[in-house]
Amino acid sequence: MIIRNNFVEAALNNAKDAYRTGHYNDAFFLLKSYEDSDNPEALFYLGNLVADNQNSVGISSSAEDLLSKSSSLGYLPAEYKLRHLSNKSIHFWWASPDDGQVRLADPEVLEAKAARGKPEDIYALGHYLIASSEREQRIRGVHLLEKVKAEIPEAALILGDLYYGGRIVSRDASRALYWYQMAGASGILSGRLGEAKVFLDPQGSCYAPEKAEEILLEIADDSAEAACVLGKHYTGNLKIPRVREKGTELLKQSWERGCDAAGYYYSVYCLENGRGDEGRRVMDILAQKGFPDAVFRLARMYNDGGNVPPMPDKAAFYFNKAAEMGNTEAAWGLAKLLLDNRPGTCHDALKYFLGQAADAGHHDAEYNLGILLRREAGGAAPSSDDAGQDAEGHKKSWVLGNQRENRRHSKCGQALEYIKRAAQGGHVEAALELSELYEKGIGTNRNFKEAQNWCLRAAEKGNAKAQFRLAEMYENDSSKSTDEHVVMDWYQKSLKNGCWEAAYRIALMYRYGHQISRSDEKANSYLSTAMEHNVVPAFFEMGLSFLNGLGVEKSLPKAKSLIYQAAMHKYLPAVEAYGKIMFDNNDRISFPEDAQLKDLFEKLSQAGRPEGDFGQFLLYQRGLGVPKDQNKALELLESSAAQKYRYALYELGLVYFTGNGVRKSYQKAMRLFRESSEQNVDRALYMTGICYLRGYGTFVNYKEAFSFFLRSSEQGFLPSYRLLGEMCENGLGVVKNDEEAVRYYRLLANAGVDDAFLYIANIFLKDGKQGRDYVSAQNWLRQGATRNHAKCCYELAKLHLSGRGAVYDPGEGIRLMYRAANLNSKDALYYLGKAYRDGLFQIPVNYQKSLVYLKAASEQNHSEATTLLGLMYLNGLGCAKNTYAAYDLFYIAAEHGSAEAQYQLALLYRDGIGVTQSYIDAYMWTVLASVFRKNNVYASQLRREMVVLLTKPQLDIAQTKALKKFRKYITADAQVNVSNDLEPCLRR
Repeated sequence: MIIRNNFVEAALNNAKDAYRTGHYNDAFFLLKSYEDSDNPEALFYLGNLVADNQNSVGISSSAEDLLSKSSSLGYLPAEYKLRHLSNKSIHFWWASPDDGQVRLADPEVLEAKAARGKPEDIYALGHYLIASSEREQRIRGVHLLEKVKAEIPEAALILGDLYYGGRIVSRDASRALYWYQMAGASGILSGRLGEAKVFLDPQGSCYAPEKAEEILLEIADDSAEAACVLGKHYTGNLKIPRVREKGTELLKQSWERGCDAAGYYYSVYCLENGRGDEGRRVMDILAQKGFPDAVFRLARMYNDGGNVPPMPDKAAFYFNKAAEMGNTEAAWGLAKLLLDNRPGTCHDALKYFLGQAADAGHHDAEYNLGILLRREAGGAAPSSDDAGQDAEGHKKSWVLGNQRENRRHSKCGQALEYIKRAAQGGHVEAALELSELYEKGIGTNRNFKEAQNWCLRAAEKGNAKAQFRLAEMYENDSSKSTDEHVVMDWYQKSLKNGCWEAAYRIALMYRYGHQISRSDEKANSYLSTAMEHNVVPAFFEMGLSFLNGLGVEKSLPKAKSLIYQAAMHKYLPAVEAYGKIMFDNNDRISFPEDAQLKDLFEKLSQAGRPEGDFGQFLLYQRGLGVPKDQNKALELLESSAAQKYRYALYELGLVYFTGNGVRKSYQKAMRLFRESSEQNVDRALYMTGICYLRGYGTFVNYKEAFSFFLRSSEQGFLPSYRLLGEMCENGLGVVKNDEEAVRYYRLLANAGVDDAFLYIANIFLKDGKQGRDYVSAQNWLRQGATRNHAKCCYELAKLHLSGRGAVYDPGEGIRLMYRAANLNSKDALYYLGKAYRDGLFQIPVNYQKSLVYLKAASEQNHSEATTLLGLMYLNGLGCAKNTYAAYDLFYIAAEHGSAEAQYQLALLYRDGIGVTQSYIDAYMWTVLASVFRKNNVYASQLRREMVVLLTKPQLDIAQTKALKKFRKYITADAQVNVSNDLEPCLRR
């Protein structure tokens, strides 16, 4: 079947080639079997042959029948041909009009007469045969005319025309001159005129203008046409004005003698040499007489504004008139006029005139007709179902005389044919369009190789868009067969020719190191060039440069401003990124212009884009440009999430995780986080990992948790590195590996997270395979301390004060402890408060200073500092004794899990100091103190004492209160863990 289909296609192509080269018998032989077929293209060419009477033997259908059938099958050229036939009667080239009747010569009669040997009969047969569709017959006709050249001079004249025009025989100026001279010698004036034309042809081998001038002067008085040729020759003399004027007079005289061609040349000369009024007057007269060149010239004048003001209506009138006379350039001119001045109107007329010009081989018309047909068909690539049907149809194909290939002869298929003809004729834009059709499979099967080849043709001719598209093709070539420098070379050529999008693409290559060395500086330079020419994505990418500090200093306001500009042009990645900046940084930067985005977000929502609903959610959540409305915000968020928008899924997951405005549900949160993480949202990946790590809404699965943290870290979310380090450090989900933990913490440190120095130091401070490494720990702590990291200063101070891994140096230790306290480290504040109270490290006892430091630490919820502060108030150290204040401080510390504070509360309740005496409460606090600190000897002893003082019902009550309090602590501790897990995602 495939072989048969290929044969059929080859047969049709051969027939078309034969038709176009004038081998009509061959074309007819190949096409006649299509008479009853449904192949519209074959029917069109066969109808043309019958219409022009090239051959009709064995064909019962008329030209109208064949063309009508082709037209009904959707073949547009057949429709134009039918209109032409209906508006103009067919005139065969061998017919002789006589009183409106057409008499057709009978070849058999002519042959019989010529056989008698009479010169006039041989001439008649030769004259008939040179118009034959068969090359052999045409050559025979030439030989017959040569045979009677002496007896019939007109034969010599015809032969001169044939050799001068290059019809039937090869163009030969010397042979043409020979025949013209023979005709002229016989007294035929046209022979002398032909002889002069040969001498005037600068491209011919017999160029001799002086001889031509001599001949023309000799016959100019007897031939208006000769005077016209001589006048045209004189007007072309640019050196001698007098000669030009003489030529003008000759043209005018010739026109007055009835030579319209002379009048046309005279008019053109006047128009081009400052005599516009005279030129227009003559051109109008000639146009009214129906002289085709004059009609077309007027059309161009009114269209281009040459010598007259531009008048599109008059231009259209004259173009239309010239087109009716068969001027295909006029048909294109009118079509172009309609395209330029009345787009979207006169659709049928536009197609008709484009078709006329296209059928005559006008490449601009072919291209524009193809574009018009593509727009009519929608110009989209076929759906998967359509593609399947087309593939099935292609397998069946059409058999000779009885099948039809739908895709090829659809409007898209016709569009492809016209555009391909224009591209084959060298039309650059058509070549680029054809590349797109092949790439998308519009009107044909997809063929990326053909697409690339046609794009290359257009690119090599300097078309900037084609060069840009070709670079894209090479860049996206999955086979990687293209040299890496070729992509950059084509982008550079495109940029040089004014395609500024190429600057943006070059910037991306430098930004991501694609097929070239990575360079943020060069990327930003090309982005700046693209921004100068308003390439919208360049604003977005430059905004990312400022957001992430890529080749420039980080600047959130600049990043926000640039991304905002791109977002206002409805560039969706910018809209999305701007929304992300809004909910990431609302406490770090003001957003006064966010309200201006309301209209943009609403339009996106109306267009069904989830980014619009999400953007409005952010505005209503924050009250930017609209009243703050959490219910409306939640409604918009759910709408965006329902469309599977990745950030909306994540944000709605947070809502369910925290129970903010909805009933808390870890299961729903987990499901939403998973959906968002499938679209690689960094925070969603992190929260999914947290759910697996802690068991929120799912079973604990350390391996899955590690996998999601790893993916989140690959997206650049820094908190994930900390958890990856912790899991490697503790062997959760992976084999315990301190080296790998250090690697993750180092990545965190390199990203500017100073806590990482402390994490690494802690690894070296714990017992490892080779014991503790105090030197390495000290080095990492010192690095953190130099960056004013409070905890690093505190831990380094403790090493100096204890002498572990460092030289015992209380002075340096205290200096670092003061530095940590100044950096607001609550541990350092507590340490100094205790040191001043107890006189540690050669610090003199100073209760007042101790109170200051302990209060500062207590204000940061340091439970031990609060407990110690309570003891000082209880004992009146550095202040007046105040048992009530002591009780309050002990209670606050106890609620934060301080076993010492719980023990002190038990004593106060036992003795009734600062509070009403209560053995039940005293027992409850002793139980809690024993639980929160194992082997708490004092609390255990006190609990045994309290048991003796309580009755059985009182003891039950005390134990129940202790259990409730313990559960409350567990719940609060779990909530603290949840808050700590959420903190990186809630950090704005």
